[in-house]
Amino acid sequence: GGFWNWDDSAGNWSRTNGNLPMSWRAANCVALGRGNDGVLVAGMTRGSALQADPAGLYRLQAGAWTRLAAEVFDGSNLITQIAVSPANSDHFAVGTNARGLYVTQDGGQSFTNWTNQLAPLATPRNNFRVSAMAWTTSRLVVAVSDFGVFVSDDDGVGFDVSTFRVPTAPG
Repeated sequence: GGFWNWDDSAGNWSRTNGNLPMSWRAANCVALGRGNDGVLVAGMTRGSALQADPAGLYRLQAGAWTRLAAEVFDGSNLITQIAVSPANSDHFAVGTNARGLYVTQDGGQSFTNWTNQLAPLATPRNNFRVSAMAWTTSRLVVAVSDFGVFVSDDDGVGFDVSTFRVPTAPG
């Protein structure tokens, strides 16, 4: 069991559990981002269902996992999306189920929460669900359900509102 990672150079799968707390009932990877240098960033849960019991944000580098920002990505902050900059794997963005968007420029040592800054003139909201995210070159595009699409052309340092809107999910 545990986490398995494909190694392109070796052409095989290998178990990569270093530093993961293997006492979890289940280890579910709910969001995964991969840097060009092979660094992985994963949002994990430890429940029997994918969206049960969030376990935090982890980064795999040199064969070992490190938990990042435990005070931010705690048991109540479910991760929905992760995007890693293709230019620098220390720059990545993490979307959550309710608390919006977090961006780091230093490999996860610190995070900026962009939720309230994305559309400062909009009516304040209590739920910011990041439903999709993509990072290409220096452009980061983030979709927040029933709120909007936001674009950063400077590696997540600042965002502009797109005219494109994301509809509310049915149900």
